[in-house]
Amino acid sequence: MIFLKFSMFDWLFFWRKNNAPQFREFIESKPILWLFSCFNWPRKKIRSLYNWVVGWAQTKRAEQALAGIAFAESSFFPIPPDPLLIAMVMARPLKFLRHAFICTVASALGGVAGYGIGMVLFGTIGSWVIDTYGLQEEFALIGIRYEENAFLTVFTACLLYTSDAADE
Repeated sequence: MIFLKFSMFDWLFFWRKNNAPQFREFIESKPILWLFSCFNWPRKKIRSLYNWVVGWAQTKRAEQALAGIAFAESSFFPIPPDPLLIAMVMARPLKFLRHAFICTVASALGGVAGYGIGMVLFGTIGSWVIDTYGLQEEFALIGIRYEENAFLTVFTACLLYTSDAADE
């Protein structure tokens, strides 16, 4: 009667579960696997952030979360609000304009905040990065080229963005 306590799946993999090498012992014997596990860590963190963002769609404060995530993504957060927006629109299709408006306004305000962060921190952190890597001449050259061709640069970026969006 002991057989009835286990499912068929447990009996099929019983030997593999008990005799499998411990992960730490296995990874210490293969240095290349240790290297791969180091690169796997950021992917797991980003995936957990993604799941956290999408999880907000099931709460009562989904609209506030959408605004907050859109604001943060425009300035410093690495995960875009698109998955949350898609989940919210799929749940309530009639409110798509409201959700899109909230996302757009919060994203624009976050862009303004991101510009402010860059303007304030450029004098300390930005100049330190440029000095550390010895990029003073390249930075000045890019500034001059941008001033000479500002309209052309923005116009080209706009055309590339709209043609890329039309391809999808």
